Amino acid sequence: MENIISEYATPLLVYNRKKDEKAMAGYKEGFASIFINTAIFIIKIFFGLLINSISLMTDAFHTFSDITTSGIVLWASHTYKKPPDKRHPFGHGRVEYIASLIIAVLLIVVGLTFIQQSGERLLMKKFLIVEKNAYLIGIIILITALMKEELARYGIHLGKKFGNEMLIADAWHHRSDALTSIAVAIGIFMAPFGYGWIDPLLGIAIALVIIYTGYDIGRHAGDRLLGIKFPEDEKRLEEIVKNIEGVKGVHGILFHDYGTEKVVSFHLEVEKDLTVEEAHKLADKVEEKVRDFSYIPVVHIEPK
Repeated sequence: MENIISEYATPLLVYNRKKDEKAMAGYKEGFASIFINTAIFIIKIFFGLLINSISLMTDAFHTFSDITTSGIVLWASHTYKKPPDKRHPFGHGRVEYIASLIIAVLLIVVGLTFIQQSGERLLMKKFLIVEKNAYLIGIIILITALMKEELARYGIHLGKKFGNEMLIADAWHHRSDALTSIAVAIGIFMAPFGYGWIDPLLGIAIALVIIYTGYDIGRHAGDRLLGIKFPEDEKRLEEIVKNIEGVKGVHGILFHDYGTEKVVSFHLEVEKDLTVEEAHKLADKVEEKVRDFSYIPVVHIEPK
């Protein structure tokens, strides 16, 4: 009896610990992002209004959208930890992909809004004029870009370490903000030389980057929600299973990604003269190997 309890309890404890660690990574990244982005937003919106720069104000609201998405990260991290229930027998792990999809939609809306505003400035020839402190303001914006890049690296590090795709998506959001801030700083540096028309053009370029980032994040999250093939995992699974003595082959592999739970079902080809007991023992052996591969296996025995 103790062996049976140990067999099922140990993997469950490991799984719960990993889920808690993944959620904690979300809390760390979320709170750090909100704190840093709030400070950067205040800096950008202040100088954007001071010099009437559409590209800088666009960039400021890009940063503000980072605060919003980090709030979504915190909400998703809290929901992610909830155990399975009657309505959600596979847990709440897919909230990670839902959160990423919300982030993507917000990015696209922000981008489209600022394309409109930048286009209006071009048509009305309301160009940036900076006569004083252009270099100082530009340097300050470059410093904020460095801060966002460090925040992006932190998010990617946590995302890869704990297998949290939502954090990686949020990190690329930060990185796109860092890149656009560099473009804004260039526009501010050029303004005193009579190139103020660069500002609305950069506003459009920044908006396009934001829209593409949103599209890419949304496509990735949508693939996970709709279901997608995992060729590398399929190849690795075939290698693992086929190297087990008594297995003749494997086919009909299907992966189901529920975020916290990952299920794989497949047909296991075995000798047709195996007894039911022998086939059952072989299936148990295969399932044990597949669990080490971080998937919950569903095996169908097929005599050959």
